[in-house]
Amino acid sequence: KYVEWFIQCTIFKIGGVFSSQFWGRTVVQALSQELAVRHAVLALASTHKYRTQRSVKGTATAGHLSEHEKFTLQHYNKAIGCLQAEIRRNNKRTQSMIVALITCMVFVTLEMMRGQYRTSHTHLQHGLKLVKEIQRLSGAPKTGRIRIRTSSQTNEDDVIEVFSRLEVHYALLGHGRKYSNLDYDVQRRHLPYKFPSIEQARQYLDVLLARAQGLV
Repeated sequence: KYVEWFIQCTIFKIGGVFSSQFWGRTVVQALSQELAVRHAVLALASTHKYRTQRSVKGTATAGHLSEHEKFTLQHYNKAIGCLQAEIRRNNKRTQSMIVALITCMVFVTLEMMRGQYRTSHTHLQHGLKLVKEIQRLSGAPKTGRIRIRTSSQTNEDDVIEVFSRLEVHYALLGHGRKYSNLDYDVQRRHLPYKFPSIEQARQYLDVLLARAQGLV
């Protein structure tokens, strides 16, 4: 029931007015194949469902709160355990690192939903370090910057996009880095005069926000 709630409700809550390839495609595919992602999604969906129902019904009893927290933390811990086992089996393997990043972003979102913003930001920073490691292993130049495609082509692109977007938003709110370490594959003169879709306009807005953050 929580997987169904995640697909029908939580994804749209997280994505807002924009569709999200990461949540709607990458995470949905991964939760049916990767135990770490599945347990993390169960914890996230449980928290979202509980908070949604609490806002409708009013304050829950302490017993209900305890059961909810128990379920959430149980699957949170299972996700961490599965992730650690996956990394031990396939150390430095790109696919395992992508699974770790997907799970990490679910953790980031879960902690934000629980109001634990400092913990959420810690997860985000760990994820960004892993993004750099993946790109280093793929032969990217050692610039210390994260390369981002404005046109997503793979699940890896979707994962990197969602991490970079959240980093910019955290920074614009006064948290995290005071400079941009994002490297988009577009030059100023290549910004389109017209956008064929709202999704592409959003991608280029990400570029402008990252550059604005760099001016800080």
